[in-house]
Amino acid sequence: MPSFPAPGPWPPHSRFSPLAGLLLVAGTVLLAGVFFQALSWWPARYLTGTDWGTFIADFGTHPERFRNGQAALLLTQALASFGMFVAGPLLYWHFFEKQPLQNLSPGRFTALAAGLAVAALVFIIPLNGYLYTATQSLPLPGWMTDTEGRMAGLTRTLTRFNGPAALLAGLFVIALLPAIGEELLFRGLVQNGLERLLGHPAAAIWATAAVFSAIHMQFVGFLPRLLLGALFGYFYARSRHLLVPIAAHFFNNAFTLLLMYAQQHRLAAVGEAEDAGPLLAGVSATATLLTLWLAERHFKPTTNNTTA
Repeated sequence: MPSFPAPGPWPPHSRFSPLAGLLLVAGTVLLAGVFFQALSWWPARYLTGTDWGTFIADFGTHPERFRNGQAALLLTQALASFGMFVAGPLLYWHFFEKQPLQNLSPGRFTALAAGLAVAALVFIIPLNGYLYTATQSLPLPGWMTDTEGRMAGLTRTLTRFNGPAALLAGLFVIALLPAIGEELLFRGLVQNGLERLLGHPAAAIWATAAVFSAIHMQFVGFLPRLLLGALFGYFYARSRHLLVPIAAHFFNNAFTLLLMYAQQHRLAAVGEAEDAGPLLAGVSATATLLTLWLAERHFKPTTNNTTA
């Protein structure tokens, strides 16, 4: 199995202390997200054909009640995601760090590395389904339940695919944009900053995964998304190339959307991952760990024993 060359300095150099850098990242992405979210309101309101008062009061909670509600929601989601997860990190890296984007990916991208990442995501599906079912019965505070219900309603509106055109729009907005932007932000900036702050790659991977899961505001799925974030973080830390977790993240999102489309249009009999029992979950965990063992062999750096 081919191995990677000996790695250079890691994590990437920063002009700021770890804490200051993370605070600057947070401030930049929040400002960019708010700006692009507000920018999206004008075309979205035009699509819905409503007055500003009605739009601002109800669209964020009940977009399905508006004319062209799904299209307007996809538009606002696309611009907000672009602002927070793509424009914000790029602005921070260019204007504050003053570094080329390649410094976040000094490693070598290989199809095998991306394939192993995708394989790990496929194998972990039954385990994550089992964890999701197990956590559904946990008592949650009222505000968490309300938030969970609101996010579930928005997800239903976003993923109601009436045809191929709606599916393609969903793949772009829900699969591709988050795959690029969230990996750029969470793995490229947050995980690297936390590794410098905490001094240990594994601690940075899990801490970043926790933030990544929490920010989605879907608390029942916190543990499954935590494991996904940890897998993305592991493959970024070992490959040192953002395209590896981006490819895996896109596959995860796109695979989910394609399954939903197949169910909605009765194209195939698709089972639910939540139906996995403890035995299948155990097999899933074992297969995932085996894939990580193979990945570790792939990422093992070569050593040069030549003498001057």
